[in-house]
Amino acid sequence: MHTPGADRFFTELRGCTAELARIIDGDLERPVPTCPGWTFRQLATHLGRGHRWAAQIVATRATAPIPQREVADGKLPEDPARHAHWLNAGAAQVIDAVTAAGSDLAWTFNGMRPRRPLMYGFAVEFIGPDTAKGREMISLWQYEGFRHIFRIITAVWGVGFLLEAALRVAIVYNTSTGTALSLSKVMPYIWVGIFVAWTVAYGRYQRKKGEQMMAAAAAVVEGPATSDADPQPADITKAAGQA
Repeated sequence: MHTPGADRFFTELRGCTAELARIIDGDLERPVPTCPGWTFRQLATHLGRGHRWAAQIVATRATAPIPQREVADGKLPEDPARHAHWLNAGAAQVIDAVTAAGSDLAWTFNGMRPRRPLMYGFAVEFIGPDTAKGREMISLWQYEGFRHIFRIITAVWGVGFLLEAALRVAIVYNTSTGTALSLSKVMPYIWVGIFVAWTVAYGRYQRKKGEQMMAAAAAVVEGPATSDADPQPADITKAAGQA
């Protein structure tokens, strides 16, 4: 199973931003049906400024949050002809900043320290940290292969919900109000169902991959191939798949 890399995420970021830029022409004071209390002007400003805010934090390797109102070029231009360029430029700034930063640290909502992925936290809480399986998951966090699995899962879910938000905006602009409201009620369930199914499939794939690695290692190593003290790849991926 192929897992998306940074290029895929960058492509989706550009594409979703470009779609919003395409559909915000006209009266920006119109309300967004699926975002009560928001107008399209507020939505466009929030996205464009948010992209620039994130890009500035990463580009400067900031150790504390930057006030959004102090972000350079953080206001939607008055000239409607510049709206699309302004939105797309914000997405480009994020991509450029993240690419240049590489593995350098910058401030996030979780602080400067690398934290455990959100989906890992959800999985541990769902299973129960005081249960046998919960304690197993906590102990497996020390292994890079296990951490990588949950980083991928968290990234896919995060990008997925960003795509859902962009899709909702597109639906609002391209369908009737009644249709948009009806779809907005069922979309979250459909989206979650899709990603739950993907997560289960990905966990099973990683478990099978770990089992194959163990079999290959056992075939070339003389004597005991594993130690009872060290969890093996299959154990690590099995726990992730069960989460």
